Amino acid sequence: MAKVNLSENESRTLLGIVKYPTLNDRQLSEMIDIKMSTVTAIKNRLKDLGYFMTVRVPKLQNMGAEILSVAYAHTNPALPKDKQVEVGRGLFEDFDELFYIGAGPRYRFSMSMHRNYSSASQVVDGVLELYRRNGLLVQGGHRTVHLPFDRTKIYNFFDHSNLLEQTFDLRLPPREEDASLHDDEYGTIQSHKLSRIERKVLRGLIQNPDLLDSSISKRIDVTRQSVTKMRKRFSDLDLFFSLRVPNLDLLGFEMMALVHTTYTPTSTIKARFSALAEMYDRLPIVFKADSDREGIEMVATRSYRDFETYLNRRTSSLWEQEAIERDPKVLLFTYDDFIAVKNHVYSPGLTRVVEQD
Repeated sequence: MAKVNLSENESRTLLGIVKYPTLNDRQLSEMIDIKMSTVTAIKNRLKDLGYFMTVRVPKLQNMGAEILSVAYAHTNPALPKDKQVEVGRGLFEDFDELFYIGAGPRYRFSMSMHRNYSSASQVVDGVLELYRRNGLLVQGGHRTVHLPFDRTKIYNFFDHSNLLEQTFDLRLPPREEDASLHDDEYGTIQSHKLSRIERKVLRGLIQNPDLLDSSISKRIDVTRQSVTKMRKRFSDLDLFFSLRVPNLDLLGFEMMALVHTTYTPTSTIKARFSALAEMYDRLPIVFKADSDREGIEMVATRSYRDFETYLNRRTSSLWEQEAIERDPKVLLFTYDDFIAVKNHVYSPGLTRVVEQD
């Protein structure tokens, strides 16, 4: 893709769009101190050019899901193209719980949310069997990390605002939810039960994050008043949140990595927290989830040198804390070769979880 340098107003607007995804144009204009007509024009242009996508993420841990799973594998780069397409089709058709799948020439990884450990193991085993059956899996080159929501701290779930603030050398006012970044508390699991019509409306909201309530109501054949009322209720119950995900390739980023860290038995989230908090704002993290024993990070950098700087800083800190006994496992990709096979697709997994009630 051709990379385009953004103007100061464009950079500030894109950062605002990503940091405050639920604000309307008037509210965003006030927050970033740019005239509303300019904000609207820039926002529409950036959207048309593919600089960001809008996503609604269901918080399945508040609807009974217990586990976030991340699986990765060292794969065969010599596999014929038709076989790779067959594998991709199988992943889409047979594994609804997978909401994100990343692939490069040598590695693949997936992220998923599950009702329980049995469901998580069944899906991960099925994905690995699909890889084996098609000759994609390199022997012994796979791992799975199961992160129970109530024993895991999710620091970042694809919020790119801190990364863009570093990239653009801009700082916008903090949000209320930023305070939770700087605590050392585990997540929680709740089990809000939804009626048939509520499940229908929630799926409609997740599937159509860019549409107004009136348009969603026509698509799912529910009154606009019902959609609006339920959307507000779901928000109050913390059943979903909104994201604006920027296109980092267009913004000139070259490298991305999945980093898996195994911690020592004596290390805990609380013990590691202070050192992480001191450096977090300088780390190029777009996803981070930690249990006491293991952690997963996704990072993005504009060059390999920047990636080395991140990895050296992060790893040195962990060694100094005696939090690790070996370096983290790194799956490194270039954006030229990286494909998001499944890119923030949440509705099928939502159906799997809520329909089990």
